[in-house]
Amino acid sequence: MKERIEQDKGPVTATSASKNDLISIHDELTKPTIKAFNQTKLHAGSADDPMETDVSDTSGISRNMENTNFLEYKTALYSSTTPVQSTSNVTSTSKTIQRQVASSQQTSIPSIASQTRYRPEGVISRQKFDQYVQKYFGVTDVHTGTQSEQEQRLTRHNVPAPTIANWQSWDPGTASEDYTSIIDGMEEMLSSIGAMPQIRTIIFFQSHYEADPTTGVGIPRPTTGASFGAGELTIFEGFSGSTHPATGLNTTSGAPTELPNRSSDIAYNIVHELGHGVGEAGSNNSRQMFDQFNAAVGWIGSPAVSYDMGQVAVQTAVANSTALPSQHIITSGRWNDVNVIEQPMSRYAVSGGPGEDFAESIAAYVRNPLTLQQRSPRRYQFIHTNIGSWTPRMRNMAPGLIPPPVGDFNLPSGDSRYA
Repeated sequence: MKERIEQDKGPVTATSASKNDLISIHDELTKPTIKAFNQTKLHAGSADDPMETDVSDTSGISRNMENTNFLEYKTALYSSTTPVQSTSNVTSTSKTIQRQVASSQQTSIPSIASQTRYRPEGVISRQKFDQYVQKYFGVTDVHTGTQSEQEQRLTRHNVPAPTIANWQSWDPGTASEDYTSIIDGMEEMLSSIGAMPQIRTIIFFQSHYEADPTTGVGIPRPTTGASFGAGELTIFEGFSGSTHPATGLNTTSGAPTELPNRSSDIAYNIVHELGHGVGEAGSNNSRQMFDQFNAAVGWIGSPAVSYDMGQVAVQTAVANSTALPSQHIITSGRWNDVNVIEQPMSRYAVSGGPGEDFAESIAAYVRNPLTLQQRSPRRYQFIHTNIGSWTPRMRNMAPGLIPPPVGDFNLPSGDSRYA
């Protein structure tokens, strides 16, 4: 009886093989096999959006880049582009990654650097700013606003457009570090939640104007730094201002607040405005979203008044629909009161009303989540619980990477030049 045994070198016939050959074949086939873990690869995204990257494993399971661990992703960037595999003795709870030497049969992985972007640093030109936000963030229009354009914004139904006295054009200039700070705010949101509201238009104006309800004449509001709505980000000269949010818990000496810093303040202002865009995404996902936010954090009544929902007396009154204890109202003067349990993030979060409170809370969730969780656990929990249902209605993408340091290793010179 003939018996065929398949090997890499081809079939061997048992009747024609020697005894030693059969023993060798048997030992080879019964040798224990070490199975490697699935190998993860990074694949370049579409030409339209170079950051739209997929991660696939050998089992065919794929997922979007925004669901990956950004820390692992950044670590891979500075590692060898050689494929990596887990060692065979790794358990599911403790994994060790080791670099493998690529064999001649392995296919090379495209350079990770060609699949990512680096964030700009320092002073950049207006041209570079426009190109960056258009290429990576999908912005279709960036321009410096005109007087007629801003006057048209104040036009009421069947009323001629008013003339804005002493109107002046403004933008950060042909080159400025402020452009980098604007981008930083957008990138910070991407780094935190992997998504940001879709920005279609960016406009620069010197000042925000509000129409006088009687005459319709524009009244300047120079302290307004920026605004966002329906995909339009408007940036004003006052965008380097800040609401000076808290950076810690209230104490008997007050809570520490963010110190003035132009670059950081600009980025914060942008994150705050994009926070309004997150609110739009949330309300588009559920019309009751803002009602739910107000109920969770203590904005009650019409007009809404802020109550300290950390107080048991307030919780009981809400549950029983009884009179609310007025001593637990949070006014703009009490936002930093040590006796407040559910502490807002800034004075503006109270004086600006529920919408501004939401945007300030989003800004804190992005830039200082630990402080938000400590000061205002209800605000933190509401965002943390619902953010996953809001991000699909935003632009999902991985953040840009901070450029690696340059010049850490000087070129050898003198007697060591051949080292």
